Amino acid sequence: MGKPWIVRPLEMRSDLELFLEPGVVLLAKKGEFLGRGDSLLAATNASNIKITAYGATILMNHRDYLLPPYEKAEWRMGLRLDGSTNILVEGLRIEGSGGDGIYIGATSTQRYCKDVTIRDVTCFDNHRQGMSVIGAENLLIENSTFANTWGTAPGAGLDLEPDSSNQRLVNIVVRNCTFENNEGHEVLVYPKNLDATS
Repeated sequence: MGKPWIVRPLEMRSDLELFLEPGVVLLAKKGEFLGRGDSLLAATNASNIKITAYGATILMNHRDYLLPPYEKAEWRMGLRLDGSTNILVEGLRIEGSGGDGIYIGATSTQRYCKDVTIRDVTCFDNHRQGMSVIGAENLLIENSTFANTWGTAPGAGLDLEPDSSNQRLVNIVVRNCTFENNEGHEVLVYPKNLDATS
């Protein structure tokens, strides 16, 4: 189109292949995303999603979310995956979210995401974390950059932090990634909520 696609929150379905050509920008619409958990791209209890986006960007309005009419929150994610399986994300730049660039979370149906690959992705200028992993089994993060996270704690480039004992961190590989200039830790591992039953 030669200009950004201006979007409201988008929910992805199962069995989806999303191809974003180089130069494509999905831009969060000004004045939208008023819900405290409104995320630009989300998948909930979904499976078999492939996002190929070399040279494409998800762009949100980080600084706008700090001021009225926005209610203070840290959950306006760029890419949110909850309880989802068989997800591949390649080449995407995620910038300016009001929460995490990428959030790997849970639902009551599945308390973790499974078989997820994040490759050649950049998370830049996000509010809470570059990437949060609440629950995951078989997660590969490679050749990716997590930088310039600022706004609210923990402010990490990558945070592995389950919320409860019925979640899990199993077979997680982080390979050939760059973490730089994040407000908090570059990589934070906080398994306090796991126990012998996890």
